Amino acid sequence: MSKIALLIGVSHYKPGLTALPGAVRDVEAMQQVLEHPNIGGFDDVVCLVNPDRQQMEQQIEALFSNLKKDDVVLLFFSGHGIKDEIGALYFATSITQKKADGQILKSTAVSAGFIQDMMAESRSKRQVVILDCCFSGAFAEGMTAKDDGGVDVQAQLGGEGRAVLTSSTSLQYSFEQDGESLSLYTRYLVEGLETGAADSNRDGIISVYELHCYTKAKVSEAAPAMRPKIFAVEEGFQITIGNAPLGNPELQYRQEVSHLVYHGEISTIARLTLDTLRHQLELPETVAHQIEAEVLEPHRHYQKRLSQYESVLKESISKEFPISEVTEKELNRLQQILSLKPEDVRNMRQRLTPGLIPKSSHEIPTNPQPTARKKRPASQSRWLGFGLIGLASLGIAIGLANRPPLDPFQPDPILSEKPLPEAQGWIRIGAIADPPPDEISGSQLLEQGPATPITIEPPVVPEVGSTVTLISSANLRSNVPQEPYTLSGVINFLRENQSLVVLDRWLGRDPDVPGRQQVWIQIGYPSDESRDSMTTYAFVLP
Repeated sequence: MSKIALLIGVSHYKPGLTALPGAVRDVEAMQQVLEHPNIGGFDDVVCLVNPDRQQMEQQIEALFSNLKKDDVVLLFFSGHGIKDEIGALYFATSITQKKADGQILKSTAVSAGFIQDMMAESRSKRQVVILDCCFSGAFAEGMTAKDDGGVDVQAQLGGEGRAVLTSSTSLQYSFEQDGESLSLYTRYLVEGLETGAADSNRDGIISVYELHCYTKAKVSEAAPAMRPKIFAVEEGFQITIGNAPLGNPELQYRQEVSHLVYHGEISTIARLTLDTLRHQLELPETVAHQIEAEVLEPHRHYQKRLSQYESVLKESISKEFPISEVTEKELNRLQQILSLKPEDVRNMRQRLTPGLIPKSSHEIPTNPQPTARKKRPASQSRWLGFGLIGLASLGIAIGLANRPPLDPFQPDPILSEKPLPEAQGWIRIGAIADPPPDEISGSQLLEQGPATPITIEPPVVPEVGSTVTLISSANLRSNVPQEPYTLSGVINFLRENQSLVVLDRWLGRDPDVPGRQQVWIQIGYPSDESRDSMTTYAFVLP
């Protein structure tokens, strides 16, 4: 069995496409870990920097030629991904141009269809494609986004014996950060391989799926708007991409730090645990501190963007208060681009203007916790959310459904500008770890494997009143699950790419997987004039 790779980085472009200096550094970093005999162990790694279309196509064709069934072949691309007017994906080269109407000049770029043909003709059944690019054009200060549009990566590059990893989904952004040597995504790909930390089951082998899970967790912590994805079929998930050392004290310490860190902090108990482990492993203190700094780095990235937002917010407040509707919309858009958690922005606003901020109809709705909270008995393991049922017109009060509410002291919401749509039924959107946090909104949904994929985008527990996008089909059921998890029959079949409004949530222990809580949402359909996936239905609390 042979392992070969082609690493392509395009940093220089014709006018119309932003330069991406980090793309070349991405290639160099990937080359080092893949060629290392104790890490990637690849027999042949070819690097291609700033190629034109012909050079790029020739090397891709050579990569997938003359292979055997068990050979592992890897194609890595860092640069701009572009879609044409019919949604076909292209990869920009150093000569790629755009026409006057903004459409790509197809003869200057490499199409995903060409790559698909080369992979289909190859004898290898172990093919890995890694794309550190995205197909969206929005960007924030200090970051450059890698092009624009949406594309179905799975349909255009997926297939049997194949795994396709992307730095973000078609509706999101892949950022290069000013002052950073590597792109965020490639940085954590390399880290997962180089340190061995991606070896989650500690068997000494790093599969494509393990590498994806590690990188996704790190990237999501540093830039929650980026949602790395993996598209694979059965055996594609288990393709071996690297090796990890067994019994290595540095790796053991790194994995323990990753396990104990919570919200970017090491608690007093965790500190004592790590110090004890460091002495047992006879690890130098300087090495341990370096490992901790690297593990905490994604949190540092996030705090940097939070600071950027705070500076802009302070300036806005100093110029006008209450903040105008136009400025509010701009701030909300910046929040989305910087991928800041709603609760962090909410706390920031309360800190900067304590007791003064009027509720904006554009702000993502929240369910604040009361100061005095009644403890529930341990036997009540499942969490029940607000039982809101939307009525048809503005001004009609929202009643609570006949189920226990999240908290008996929570004041009844008053409907703001938009009424919630009529309830249609319940769908399961995934699971979170047990026990759940006090405030589950924004909690990352767990990876569930190919048999039970995450259903919504973004893949977090949504707020009541927010709009989510269904990214895979789902069965719609008429009533919420109850002990012992019985449900009525399917009343409808929802297809992918549907926008849905969240009317209620339900949480309960997963009977099949210990340590998990099932998450279900009651949904409604947005009104025709508000199909945009960024729409939220706001509440005001008295």
